Amino acid sequence: MHLDFAKQKLLFDPATSGIKKVVIYGIGSVGSHAAENLAKAGFQQIEIWDYDKVEGDNLAAQAYWEKHIGMLKVDALKEILETTANVTPIIHNEKITKDTVLMFEPQTLYWCGIDDSRARKIVWDKLKIYPNVMFVDTRIGQFNMCYRFIDTSDKDWVEDFEKILGPDRPHVDLECGEKCCNPVNNGLVALAIGNIFNIIMGNDYFKFFFHNLLVSQPTFVKADKKFELL
Repeated sequence: MHLDFAKQKLLFDPATSGIKKVVIYGIGSVGSHAAENLAKAGFQQIEIWDYDKVEGDNLAAQAYWEKHIGMLKVDALKEILETTANVTPIIHNEKITKDTVLMFEPQTLYWCGIDDSRARKIVWDKLKIYPNVMFVDTRIGQFNMCYRFIDTSDKDWVEDFEKILGPDRPHVDLECGEKCCNPVNNGLVALAIGNIFNIIMGNDYFKFFFHNLLVSQPTFVKADKKFELL
C-alpha cells in the first residue's frame, strides 16, 4: 500500500528530522501499536524485537489480526507494517539475554515495551554506556499509563531511573507485564510519539508522564534541557 503523507508533512516530516530510525524492544500491547503508528507517521526505518507468538487473547489489546494467531509476533507485525504503511521493518525473533549484542546507532531512538523487568534491565544496561542515547521506557497496568524518556547524558535522571530497575528496586509505579486495555495502550503510544515530535522539532519535552485513565489530571515532568541526537 502506498500512503500519501502530503497533509501530514505539513505538520511533520520524519525524513527531515534528526531521528532516522526507531528500535522497539517488545511488540505487545504497547510496542505493536507504537510500530504501526510510527510507520503511519512516516518513519521508514523501524526495527522490532520479540520472541513470542500471537495468541487469541492478544487481539483485543494489541495490533494483531485474527489471521496472525499462532504466528511469530515479528512476522505478523512485519505483515501489518508492509500492508498498512509500506514499511518493511528489520525483525529479530530473539529473546534478549545478557549474551545478546545490542549496538548503538546514531540518529536512533530506543523504545522499550518489554513486559519482563529482567530483560528490560538488560536492554538498558547495554545502551546506557553510550552517550546521548534517548531511551523510552513505557509501562501500562489496568487503567494506568506511564512513560519515561531517559537521556543517558543526564546523570541525575539516569540514577533516578535505575532505582526502579532490578530486583532490589524500592518502588515501581507500574510493574512490567500488568494487564491493560486497548484505549490505555493507544493513549500511551499517542502521547509518547507526541513527545518524540517535541524532541524532533527542538521543543521542550517531558521526561516523565503518569496517568490513570479514570482520573482527570495526568502528571507531566518537563526535562531540564532539550535533547539533541548525535
